[in-house]
Amino acid sequence: MRGRNKPWAKEFIAEHEELRFNKEEKYDKPLTLEVGIGKGDFIVANAKENTDYLHIGVEINESIYAIAMKKIVNENITNIKMLNCKALDLLQLINEGTIEKLYLNFSDPWPQNGYRKRRLVHPLHLEVFESLLKDNGELIFKTDNFKLFEMAVANFKIRNYEITFLSYDYQTVEKDYVSEYEARFRS
Repeated sequence: MRGRNKPWAKEFIAEHEELRFNKEEKYDKPLTLEVGIGKGDFIVANAKENTDYLHIGVEINESIYAIAMKKIVNENITNIKMLNCKALDLLQLINEGTIEKLYLNFSDPWPQNGYRKRRLVHPLHLEVFESLLKDNGELIFKTDNFKLFEMAVANFKIRNYEITFLSYDYQTVEKDYVSEYEARFRS
């Protein structure tokens, strides 16, 4: 997702340091992780419904990160922490084997072959995600890009993932929360 620079973003992020996830802190709830939260619609809905979890949201674009953070602050949601970083840096910021559910929702497909390694379902990223997940942790993936979907399924099989649910119609999932990008795609 491309976002225009928000001149207020840096200052707003600095004012809300309490929302930054700190791997040294002891959290009393199980952890979920959404990589690429965009403007935060999915993580906000998920956090409101699933209050027994601490939800960690990751976004690389600082302005988009700040927009999501603003939603969390305005809605006074206390079970979300955030990280503004690349997915490949997550092992430095989150302890291994601590994530119960990891969400990849409508990630940028990076359709050009030269950008293959940027895809969140590329083996480089999957290796990081596997290290973060607990034993029997879940990776939940949704996309509107058929080629990215095929690549993901192929990589999941190569890496011996147990695929417990696979559908070409992501709209059939019960108890689903929709990101802004997915809502636009559905309409």
